Amino acid sequence: GYADNWEGFWWLVGAQAYRGYLFNVPADSVFERIASWAYTLTSQYTFVGLGLGLIGLAHWDQAAPRLRNFGLLWTLPLSVYAVSYYTRDSNIYLLPVIWMLVIWIAVGGPIFFDWLRARWAQFRPDETAQVSAKISIWGILVMLAGVVILTAVRLPTMSLRQDNQARAFLNGVITAVEPGSLLISSADQETFAIWYGAWGSGELLRLEPPPIFVNYALLQFPWYQRQLAGQYPNIPGLDQSLEQVITANAGIRPIYFSEQLSVVPAERLEPVGPIWRYKP
Repeated sequence: GYADNWEGFWWLVGAQAYRGYLFNVPADSVFERIASWAYTLTSQYTFVGLGLGLIGLAHWDQAAPRLRNFGLLWTLPLSVYAVSYYTRDSNIYLLPVIWMLVIWIAVGGPIFFDWLRARWAQFRPDETAQVSAKISIWGILVMLAGVVILTAVRLPTMSLRQDNQARAFLNGVITAVEPGSLLISSADQETFAIWYGAWGSGELLRLEPPPIFVNYALLQFPWYQRQLAGQYPNIPGLDQSLEQVITANAGIRPIYFSEQLSVVPAERLEPVGPIWRYKP
């Protein structure tokens, strides 16, 4: 938000760019997002873990009402927020809910094993002492084994060790872009790869003169236009619309786009590696 003044600071900390996503889920998508919420909670620890968690919550309901209230006040607002926040990655806000579920599982596990011991004592009272110890040991081993198995199964699907997509894209950009050109991005994946190449690894800034980096999605905000004007004082049009930026720079320096944008005619773009060069 370029928070060098009160207006920019409030824009940043007040999350003004994201307020429009809250409670903006279309009516025909509500049940789909509720199903996604349920799948996210269940898939973390399977139905067994969810069941133990509900047992833990039920125990709090009977024995510790204050903890029950705390748990519900922790999970319900976050769940409503995650369901109603209309973005692709809104499930990330369920992380605190999943943390609370871990606590409920830790409470519900011993309660479940106590129930097993009590049931066994009804049918085999002469073996209660031996079986009680075995149930405790096996219960702990089964829960630990479950965690290990879930980790072993899911780790390969979550590991990014072999994901070279961003690196390959950045290498292609470095090869294709000309020094001193205007490089315009919009989508998150392309933008973050380019920004890393500029201000993370510094590879793009080693070009002489370095490219000028502009994000089309942010260009609508006055604070970003002001930031660009301060960062690139000799580049014309950066405090205006994208069309005006292109018009002001087309005859001065090469212009590249990280992806095709609807506001730029397709016939004006030619592919160069993973990006597109603008043809004046």
